[in-house]
Amino acid sequence: METWRWVAGGAGAECLIILTDRSGGRHLYHQRSAGAAPREITSGEWEIASFEVDAAKRQFYFVANKSYMPERQLYRVALAGGAVQRISPETAGTNQPVWSPDFRHVASQFSSDTMPPELTLIDTAKPGRAPQVTKSPQPEFYAPTWRNPGYFQFPRHIHGLHIPVIITVT
Repeated sequence: METWRWVAGGAGAECLIILTDRSGGRHLYHQRSAGAAPREITSGEWEIASFEVDAAKRQFYFVANKSYMPERQLYRVALAGGAVQRISPETAGTNQPVWSPDFRHVASQFSSDTMPPELTLIDTAKPGRAPQVTKSPQPEFYAPTWRNPGYFQFPRHIHGLHIPVIITVT
């Protein structure tokens, strides 16, 4: 499945951005004009789940599993490509972001294997910090010691892919 976004820039800077799995993983491509070959913006052994375009700064913000397969972290990259910068903290887990219209901030529902969903707020000018806004669980939630499950990948004999598996021991 492909996702397409038109980026208006004026003075011939318009382009089409495509999120597609044509290279095997879901990555961003830039297509300057009809009939032109799309240029890959991101690549690697990871996938992008969703993206937003900051047309004013000519960059993309996206949710991806770049750090580890089961995670969904927040990143950005320039339209021209280059280094991908992580916006979310180094804490393992998943993010469900809502970006401010100017992309200066992102409110994210963050959760992990040992933490229920909580609202965090990230200043994109200060990546890696996400103060927690809510504290939803009752104190009883913190009484037991929650186990961190182990993540493993088992090879499949079809297509040489791996199956991610979660194992918990009680």
